[in-house]
Amino acid sequence: MKPIILVTTNVDTTDQKYNRISRDYCTSIISSGGIPIIVDYALINDIDRLDNLADGLLLTGGGDIHSRYFNEPLHEKANLIVEERDDFEIGLFLKAFERNMPILGICRGSQLINIALGGNLIQHIDGHDYFDKRFEHVHSVDIKNDSLLYDIIGEQKLLVNSVHHQCVGRTPSDFHISAYSEDGVVEAIEHKSKRFVLGVQWHPEILSEKYLQHKKLFDRFIKECCN
Repeated sequence: MKPIILVTTNVDTTDQKYNRISRDYCTSIISSGGIPIIVDYALINDIDRLDNLADGLLLTGGGDIHSRYFNEPLHEKANLIVEERDDFEIGLFLKAFERNMPILGICRGSQLINIALGGNLIQHIDGHDYFDKRFEHVHSVDIKNDSLLYDIIGEQKLLVNSVHHQCVGRTPSDFHISAYSEDGVVEAIEHKSKRFVLGVQWHPEILSEKYLQHKKLFDRFIKECCN
C-alpha cells in the first residue's frame, strides 16, 4: 500500500481564510509513491487522530516562526508570522517524533524541527533569499560524508536553490548538522538516532522533477514511510 503523508500548509497572511501551498510538495510525494494529505492548523485539537492516520510527515516552507518559541526578542525583519500554525506544527511534529514516524522538514520545516526540540534560529541573514531564482541552482552545499543526507544523495557537494532569510542557529545535542553552505549557513540537520528525521534549508520539491539528486530525497523519505 502507498504510504499516507501529512503535508502542512502555508497561510495567506493577508487573509487567513485561505491556505497557500505549492503543488510541488504534493507532486514530489506522488512521484515517489506516496499519497499526500494536506492538513490545516485548525486541526490542532485532532493531532492524535491525524498522527494515527499517517505514515510520514512533511513540514513545508512559509512564513517566519515566532521567536517566543526559543525565548528571544522578535527581529525587526521577521515577517509573515502565524502563531496558530506554529503551535499546530510543533505539536504535530512532537507527536510524530514520539512515534518514530519519518519526518522531512523543508526550509521553514527544518527550522521548526530545530526549534521544537530546543534549538534556536538566526532570525535574519542576507544573501540567501533568491525567490525570483527559486527554479534555479544558486549556490552549493557541502554535505558531510558520515550523514544520512550523504547516504541519500551520494555526493559531498550539491547545487541548490535558496529562498530564505532565517536559518538554523544552535542545534539540540541529539542532532547532527549534515550540510553547510559555502558561507557557513546551516543547510541540513538530522537526528542522530531516529531513523529518518531530516531537515533541509533549500526547496528540493521545486527541483525534484528536473534534478535526480533532489528527487532522491523524496524517494528515500517515501521508502522510509513504507516501513
